[in-house]
Amino acid sequence: MENDLSQRLIRARSGHGWSQADLAEVSGVAAAQISRYEAGRSKPRTEVVAKLAKALAVDFEWLFYGQGLAEAGLEVPVYPSSQK
Repeated sequence: MENDLSQRLIRARSGHGWSQADLAEVSGVAAAQISRYEAGRSKPRTEVVAKLAKALAVDFEWLFYGQGLAEAGLEVPVYPSSQK
C-alpha cells in the first residue's frame, strides 16, 4: 500500500485510464491543482479529497489516509467527455 497521497491519487486516476484533465472534468478540481497534488508539491484540503474520492469512486479514508481498501464499491458518477 502506498503511504503517500500523491501515489494513491495517481494509482486511482490511472486505474480509470484517465488523464489529469479527465479527472479535473469529472471532479471539478483544476487540472493544474491535480498536477501539484500528484507531484507532492501541494496537499489538498479535506473537501477536495472528498471530491476526488467521489469522482474516482474510491474510499475517502484510503485516498486521504492510506487506510482501508481502495475500492469503495461506488460507480464513477460521470465519465469525462474524452472517454465517451
